[in-house]
Amino acid sequence: MRKVFSTFAILALVALGVGLLSPPADAACAAPTSVGNNGYAGGGGSGAGYQYLQFPGKISGPFLGRFWQTNLPTNNEGTFDINAAMFQTSPGGDIWYFNLDLANAAVVGCPGGCLTIYVEDPASGRAILWTAGQLAGDTNNNPLQYDFTYDSFGTLVVDHGPRPRVTTSSRAGTDITVNFDVPDVAPNVRTQLASCGAGGDGAVSTRQAYIRQSATQPSTDIAGWTPFGTAANLAGPAAARSNVFNCSDTSQDWWIATGVSVNSQPARFVTSPVRVECDPNLADPTGTFKKIDRPGAGTPRTQGRD
Repeated sequence: MRKVFSTFAILALVALGVGLLSPPADAACAAPTSVGNNGYAGGGGSGAGYQYLQFPGKISGPFLGRFWQTNLPTNNEGTFDINAAMFQTSPGGDIWYFNLDLANAAVVGCPGGCLTIYVEDPASGRAILWTAGQLAGDTNNNPLQYDFTYDSFGTLVVDHGPRPRVTTSSRAGTDITVNFDVPDVAPNVRTQLASCGAGGDGAVSTRQAYIRQSATQPSTDIAGWTPFGTAANLAGPAAARSNVFNCSDTSQDWWIATGVSVNSQPARFVTSPVRVECDPNLADPTGTFKKIDRPGAGTPRTQGRD
């Protein structure tokens, strides 16, 4: 069975939840604690459950990602590289699954309750934000597990993240005023187990606009981006925002992206961005990202999603 899953520009966020005690937060889990979406109990079934992730055309790494205990501001991945947990179902294919043990020495602390995991293909911007809860051992004799196959089986086709949508733009001198929407990203976030709530462990999930100035299309690593405006609930109508971008430096363009946070912890990456074009030599507007006219003569254009 295959499901199309349109998700935030980011690859996998997972959160699983119950109230099991955890070892102290200054060390990895003392006992083997598995995290994965292949070969698990699948809702108490045979232990052969799976829920693969398809990144169309992606036959090799790298991936970007992180994971943390959903209700705590903790970077549980420590120095663990998410690429070490990503596996193909068959060599040369574009269907993947993840599997790791939280007892790995690179993990910081031992998550309890719900876990959040984010995975993204940086080449395409396809990403998933997933939450699920901790369960007791399965038929594979894992003492504790975060089972991402708990409520369904099949293959999720991971899609691109929802970029902001420009509604109107205008210019005056060196300033460009851009009105845009931060889209509803609830369809792009997956929650495993009702006990995790909408964001996991009763977490509050929000969406936020981010802006950045750069001469070329910037990395989606959130470290280089600045939050803009107020956060909006994860689900709901598009959140309208407006900003005046100063384009006095025509060698630097402005960029707008969408980010998601769970309990005030931002996902490590934003969506692929929309571009506010400042260069006086306008490029072809049919490119892979949105461009807004530079300041100057002419009639302002209204632009929508690509």
